Amino acid sequence: MSIRIKVFLVLLVLTLLPYGLASFFIFKYGENQLRNNIKNQQLQNIALIQQNIQNYFLSMKKNLNFWSKAQILDDILIGDLDKRIQIFLDQIKTNYHLKGILLVVNKEGRIIASTKRKLVGKSFWNIGLSGQNNFILTFPVFSSFDKRKIGEFVYIFKPYYLKSFLYKNPFSGLSLYNTKSKARIGYIEDIPEILLYKNEYEDKEYIYFSQGFSLTDLKNWLLISQINKEAVFSPLRKIQDYFFFVFITGFFLIVAFSFYISEKLVRPIKNIAETMEYVVDKKDYSVRVLYSGKDEIGILAKAFNHMLSEVETALKTIEKENKRRLYLFKNLIEIFSRITSVQKDTEVLDVAVKELQKFFKDIKIHFSKKKMHYSVPIKTKSIEGYLVFETKKTLTKEEKNFYTSIGELINLLLEKVELLTKAQEASKAKSAFISNMSHELRTPLNSILGFSQFLQSIETDSTKREALKSIETAGRHLLEMINDILDYAKLEAGAVYVKKERFFIKELLDEVFTIVKPLAEDKNLKLEYFYENFPVYSDKKLLKQILLNLLSNGIKFTEKGYIRVKAWKENDKVFFSAKDTGIGIKNEDIEKIFQDFTQLENPLQKRYKGTGLGLAIVKKYIELLGGKIEVHSQEYKGTEFVFWIKEN
Repeated sequence: MSIRIKVFLVLLVLTLLPYGLASFFIFKYGENQLRNNIKNQQLQNIALIQQNIQNYFLSMKKNLNFWSKAQILDDILIGDLDKRIQIFLDQIKTNYHLKGILLVVNKEGRIIASTKRKLVGKSFWNIGLSGQNNFILTFPVFSSFDKRKIGEFVYIFKPYYLKSFLYKNPFSGLSLYNTKSKARIGYIEDIPEILLYKNEYEDKEYIYFSQGFSLTDLKNWLLISQINKEAVFSPLRKIQDYFFFVFITGFFLIVAFSFYISEKLVRPIKNIAETMEYVVDKKDYSVRVLYSGKDEIGILAKAFNHMLSEVETALKTIEKENKRRLYLFKNLIEIFSRITSVQKDTEVLDVAVKELQKFFKDIKIHFSKKKMHYSVPIKTKSIEGYLVFETKKTLTKEEKNFYTSIGELINLLLEKVELLTKAQEASKAKSAFISNMSHELRTPLNSILGFSQFLQSIETDSTKREALKSIETAGRHLLEMINDILDYAKLEAGAVYVKKERFFIKELLDEVFTIVKPLAEDKNLKLEYFYENFPVYSDKKLLKQILLNLLSNGIKFTEKGYIRVKAWKENDKVFFSAKDTGIGIKNEDIEKIFQDFTQLENPLQKRYKGTGLGLAIVKKYIELLGGKIEVHSQEYKGTEFVFWIKEN
């Protein structure tokens, strides 16, 4: 994450998060407070209306009690219907604006008088008004002269008449609800049943409060208040919407401001970073950060520019010093190259002193038998003394180590020359010995081969002829070994030279096949070759020797099958393949077959003992011709040697 994004996010969080959190908690707290206020207000309204209704009932009971004691009610004792009591009831209803029915009932339950004329003369128990959720208030009527009960003063009114105590507005409404009959009076359409058990309930649209009455006459009734949540909380929601609009507007303003601030803060840092990347990528330490501010970033830019200046100066110094050291190193290499070209140990020291003196112009260098000044010991089998570095100044530890290294190097060169001289002398002696021994061995060996062939031609006894044949075979095998040793000695001595000539491939292969054909026929092996007769420019003698060695090996280690030779040309390379169906070579032995004096462990190898130099000589001959050889083999399935040589 880039610094710009981090700065932007920090500014965004520091500005909007407190506002968002504060708004959330304020509105949450405000909603709770509003809810509590509404609850308290509704409970107060319910309590007030309850009190009004109960006061109405108490007032009615008081009036009924007063009316029931009127002396005119003594007329109940008259058997006939009483008109005076009827007039009395009508006056009460008119004067007190009563909406219900006033009745006077005698002891037998017969209605003597009523504000509802059709009820007069009927039985009170049969008029059916008590089963219609009506409120019935009764008071006994006593005679004024003997105080005995002579009847009942009754007031019947419908619950509907209590609706005048209820109200409805856009925010709330009230209803009376009978828990037994489920009768409902008021302005609430659907009353949740749960209010029978709970005093407070809330659904998606409304908040409900319920409260019972303490009067016995109203014991089955509940006063229920319904609050419209949308209407009550709409002002709060509008304020929330306003705050949200402010939040969104503030968000975009803060985003723009944050981007501006972050860009202003990050631009110089980005400039420094881009300069660093450029320096790392282009290795150009001459560039500088362009920033003129005096704040912390300006201090950083100034320090970075100072660092670049120091690095640039240091690199120029190092480059200059490297050039000087490279010049000195080159001169030292040339000096030691001239020293190493000397072949005699007696001359190496003289040449070294002269060349080093040219290099160290302010130091006198010479060889001495005695130790003096700063000296490095020189000790070989033929020379012993000190290489002296004579100077007037005091040498540092590094200079002493440097001079010591030069002395040790010269010591090594002297030892190398001595060892090389001895090795050359030993090699010459070995080559001369092998050459002389080969000559001394081949002369009597050729005589033995000649006499064995002659005796085979004149001997008639088959047993003696087989013995002579064995002598010839062993002699030829010994001659091959002597020739291998002589060829190897020539290669080691560097006495084998490539002599290129132009010839056709058929000419080469015909000569090779003429020699190996009798060997293949003796073992009943097929000898096959495939080629196009193209010209070749190379050493014919070495190629012939390579092919003879490979084919002889193939015939030697193949009991049945074929020996196949292929030759082809690609650009300036000539390819040869020699394949047999012999015993093959193990994978782990393939790397060994080209090593000097190496023979593999197999049954046929024990039968045909050799020097172990044939394939080593083949490989060296191919490398002399600028080529390379490869082997592909599977045990008991055969072997294929593929090699190529360069014509140019």
